[in-house]
Amino acid sequence: MIVLAEKADARDGFQKILGEWLQELLEDTLGGEISIETSPDGWIILNPDDELLRSTIRLQTRMLPIASENPPYTARISRISETRILVEYPDIRGETIRKSMPLSSFAASLGYGGGDPISFLENAGFCEGGPVSISADLPSIIQSRILAKQILRGLDRLLILNAIAPEIEEVLASDRLRDLIADYESLTLSAHIAYVRLGVGLEKASERISDEFESISRDIVVEPLSWSRLIEGWKVVPYVELFFE
Repeated sequence: MIVLAEKADARDGFQKILGEWLQELLEDTLGGEISIETSPDGWIILNPDDELLRSTIRLQTRMLPIASENPPYTARISRISETRILVEYPDIRGETIRKSMPLSSFAASLGYGGGDPISFLENAGFCEGGPVSISADLPSIIQSRILAKQILRGLDRLLILNAIAPEIEEVLASDRLRDLIADYESLTLSAHIAYVRLGVGLEKASERISDEFESISRDIVVEPLSWSRLIEGWKVVPYVELFFE
């Protein structure tokens, strides 16, 4: 079985929607139907455990949302407080592993040197229900690369949660929105970053896109992420490999 770092309770009917999309991607190659269920802890489980299915999922996302025995682990943020960030992720049996990490150390490992780590992390896209890639109880190299790319692009962003890629593409291609967004990338199967075009107001883009997604599901979350607030207190991390895949 393939255990995903995705929970069935992301939104109403999410398990069915995700399964149908993956089945469509593999319609001409897998040679059978994908069965989808949930573990007792609510993590989504796919069968069969097929390498083609794993590869297809890998190609769709920046963070691999498949449970593994080895880091990095794609986790879900369950809570952020003034001092701690709490995350959870599944093991290969679908059981939940929970980690609690110091907020200041977490932000510092991403290059933050200011006095307001919560604001930095919020504008870096870390929010309750959102994804994070971790290793050794800190952000992984994958996570650092994702953040470095966002900083280098110099654009405001929108974090979109609880939607699948075809829904993102449909909404962003609409006549009302196509001039607001430069492009997007999928972090996981249910979490995405959309880059707001230069000169477009972040609030305007967020409101319009939120309205469009509300017609699909009220459980889809759109979080505005300010680039100018992100770089306050950020210092260049002196690791060249962060900026190259």
